[in-house]
Amino acid sequence: MHVVTITMWTLPLPKKPYREGTIGFGVKTSSPGEFVHSFSNTVTEGILYFNWKYIKSSPLMYYAGTVGFWQYWDMFAPNPASTDLYLTAEVTFKNGQVKPFKFPRVYDFSIPEKYAKERYRKFFENANGADERFASPYVAQRIALESFTDPANPPVTVTLTRNFYQIQPPGQPQPTEYSHFTYYTYQVDEQKLRRDAGIEQ
Repeated sequence: MHVVTITMWTLPLPKKPYREGTIGFGVKTSSPGEFVHSFSNTVTEGILYFNWKYIKSSPLMYYAGTVGFWQYWDMFAPNPASTDLYLTAEVTFKNGQVKPFKFPRVYDFSIPEKYAKERYRKFFENANGADERFASPYVAQRIALESFTDPANPPVTVTLTRNFYQIQPPGQPQPTEYSHFTYYTYQVDEQKLRRDAGIEQ
């Protein structure tokens, strides 16, 4: 069941015209070439369409999410992920001091750490976009907790910055500098901070 579920989850979506119904399934017999092409498309896209329409929306897929073994297709063709990005933050404390915070980055890990902490990269990939802005307060509050070492001088604000560049196709010059975009400033919930730190109930 595990192998079947993960395989169904990782299969790509059918092409957009098939999803929208602007192209129908069927085999053309006007020529041998058209027959082979249409038959191949019907089988391939038909499987992907059935998987997208009925399997990926079934309760079976809750298993993949619950155990954390889901995977997107963005590392594969035809449109592999092409952005190198990581998170940094600035934490401002009650006394006015500002300290940098660097989110764990797979690039800096040893090989054993890369295996164990890959989810940090995957988490930030999915938590930094406009569609996932709901996650930003939780990320910032957690950074405040990680930075909270002096009960008399708690963090008061956390500013999140996305550092990124677009990876160019093979044979083209690759960027050497990251662009930086500050996308969120958070006012720390001090009561929650102290409660999570075990200082107050």
